[in-house]
Amino acid sequence: MDKLLAVGCGGFLGAIMRYGMIVWIPRVPAFQDYPIPIATLAVNLVGCFMIGSLKGLADCLHVFNPSTTLFLFTGLLGSFTTFSTFGFETWRLLDEGKIFEVILYVSLSAFLGILLVWLGNSLCCRVFQNP
Repeated sequence: MDKLLAVGCGGFLGAIMRYGMIVWIPRVPAFQDYPIPIATLAVNLVGCFMIGSLKGLADCLHVFNPSTTLFLFTGLLGSFTTFSTFGFETWRLLDEGKIFEVILYVSLSAFLGILLVWLGNSLCCRVFQNP
């Protein structure tokens, strides 16, 4: 039961965080009029950096117990990032015939996402490395 509660509480908070960013990002003038779904891209890239950073903390400091790991990785970040929305928005761009935008969106999501996981992990491992 503790595991379900950890995932559920994390999922609740992650979903609220995602909703907040999806609402806030389009209101920022610098993020308006993008040819790709910039809010979902931003949420997923922030989530990638967060998961890499938390993985770095977990590896270097050994601070997360199993419930905390479920709360953070499965609950919070699992509901914060959103692959189903990414898939839907990519399909919508394809359906609209926006091939360049599809290539740009998928490439940025995949390559920057992986890069940010690595960067977050590397930074945390360097900062919190045991002496």
